[in-house]
Amino acid sequence: MDKTPRKQRYIIAVDPVLCQQDQIAKSISDSLGTGRVQKLPESEIYLNRELMSFQADQLLLDLQIESTFCSDTFNISPEAVGGFSDMIEKVATEYRKGRNLEPLKLIIVGKPGASKSLVSRQISDLYRLNHFTKKEIIESTIEMMREIAGEQSEFDIAGVDTEREENTRESAKSILFEVDESQVENGFVSDEIFIKLVKFRLLSNHCKNQGWILDGFPENYDQGAWLLFKDGKAEEEDSDKEDDGEDAINSLLDTRFMPDHASVLEASDEFLIHRLQGIPSSQLEERHTESVFPHFLQEYKERNSEYESSFPYFMDEQEILYFPIDVEMDKSQMMQSTVFRISNMIGKPRNYGLTMEEESALKNAQTLEQKTVDHKEKDDLAHIESLELEERRKNIQLWMEKLAKVKREEFEKEEASLIPLRHYLMAHVVPTLTKGLVEVTRARPQDPLDFLAEFLFQNNPGGINPTGEKLLD
Repeated sequence: MDKTPRKQRYIIAVDPVLCQQDQIAKSISDSLGTGRVQKLPESEIYLNRELMSFQADQLLLDLQIESTFCSDTFNISPEAVGGFSDMIEKVATEYRKGRNLEPLKLIIVGKPGASKSLVSRQISDLYRLNHFTKKEIIESTIEMMREIAGEQSEFDIAGVDTEREENTRESAKSILFEVDESQVENGFVSDEIFIKLVKFRLLSNHCKNQGWILDGFPENYDQGAWLLFKDGKAEEEDSDKEDDGEDAINSLLDTRFMPDHASVLEASDEFLIHRLQGIPSSQLEERHTESVFPHFLQEYKERNSEYESSFPYFMDEQEILYFPIDVEMDKSQMMQSTVFRISNMIGKPRNYGLTMEEESALKNAQTLEQKTVDHKEKDDLAHIESLELEERRKNIQLWMEKLAKVKREEFEKEEASLIPLRHYLMAHVVPTLTKGLVEVTRARPQDPLDFLAEFLFQNNPGGINPTGEKLLD
């Protein structure tokens, strides 16, 4: 260019700290992902399906830019003197906010058999959330804790917060000890330990960054208080806090576990029992079978016999908005109406982009589904055509039978109408005509028709001859 543009702005981004690639990847994973980083040798980077060749080349590029010239020459206030790793939390927050990717936190509770899991799984797939039932979160969290307790800090990654990882490891060991003691003494996990497991899991990077949905719990007032209060229990509020109203309530609640949306699925006992009876036993869990479910439902009613001990009462008391849904109004097999109502309450899905494997799997699934639909439509069309052809054949055969019947009736009617005429001819015409034909045969005149006509005229029994006399036989 001959001339430099008059108005041209530049954005200078120089990292004064030499951040290593694994440090940046670890920081991004902590802020947006699961917190785990997998190291790959350079020889395998081009085999990664999620990276294009030019992207792999960029990752292997070792380009160092000194920031001294920029800081000494320009009047610029540095944003993050500690480097990219110190800035990642702010960048991740702006990234999520700018793209409306804030992780969702949902709770769906209700009576046993109210299709909580069926609805929750569909919502989880739609919004790509971590879905937990009570049994699943206990088993998976204990397994995750045992894995964390046996891990070593990633000291080979520069800038990793090893102190935080060590605190997490110690917390996992402490809760595991309580779990083992509880299981040894009582054979089950108490509500208090269960909530500790839930909190540990929900504070993991995977849940914090991608959201979660709790399926069927908290089950009662105590579990809700242990989960949502900051100190794990409801303190007795003095008169000053009662006067503060909503501010006092918000000061007690732990926003880390506060759900963005909550739904309570409601239905009568008779409806739930009748609904489960219509489902094949092979598709039911053991607790939902006909012999077990009534006892299981009765135990739930006994635990929540008083409204003041239920989780909905806790939400009412703490002024947490929840959405009650009458599942008796949903007649669909997969509870699509209920899922639609909850999705309308939540809003449009706000998901991260798919990976190449997920995109490929989704495309293959859509292609397979389209082929299945096309094949079904083709079979249906062929079936319809065969039915139409068979119907056409039947109609033609029926029409032919009706036509033959009409012709037969017309013939019989015509025959019946000709009987009087035949009798008339046989009585007055045929005898004289027969005689005339015999005479023609005998005489063989040159003009037989004229001879026959003259004979008939002369021998007409009821006629008059030329002389004026009536002819007689």
